[in-house]
Amino acid sequence: MENQPVRYFILGVMTLTDARYFTALGVDYLHFDFNPDSLYPITQPAWEAIVEWVEGSDIICSFDHLFEEEQIRKIIEHSSVAGVLSRFPDMLDYVHRMRPELQLFQQVDDVSETDHHLDLAGIIGAGDSTIKNHFHLCEGPLEAQSAVKQGKKAIAIHPGTEDEVGIKDFEAYDRLIYQEF
Repeated sequence: MENQPVRYFILGVMTLTDARYFTALGVDYLHFDFNPDSLYPITQPAWEAIVEWVEGSDIICSFDHLFEEEQIRKIIEHSSVAGVLSRFPDMLDYVHRMRPELQLFQQVDDVSETDHHLDLAGIIGAGDSTIKNHFHLCEGPLEAQSAVKQGKKAIAIHPGTEDEVGIKDFEAYDRLIYQEF
């Protein structure tokens, strides 16, 4: 099987190890979630320390738990931020009015929930879709491999966890990104 171009959106990056690994492999997007109730939360100081050490991938942030304009501005005006991911169209519209050049991504449970009034750079969600820029949400690298085999051209996936600080087995992700399956 010949390798096909696939775009990757890495959701919920929490460590420098993951950020450097995935940017070195040329993934399109690294996502950081500031919501402390998220499955993959990161603090703003930890995020700032990580993004200093990576380049090449677009940095996308989520902060659906924030309501104060000053906090939102502090994040979206950071020089490394290229876009925002949210479940809420009104949050994306709010961000767009503050920084219209940012890429907007909507996360949905079902693609029918997509807000077509927004100029979205992408939609993150499970299931099949013919919507342009739909990133197929996968539970792990094996499910992502299957999706790529089925012809999916955009994959959203969580990076998993480290075995110990700075130690992680990336073999399954190597096979996925290099399409060695």
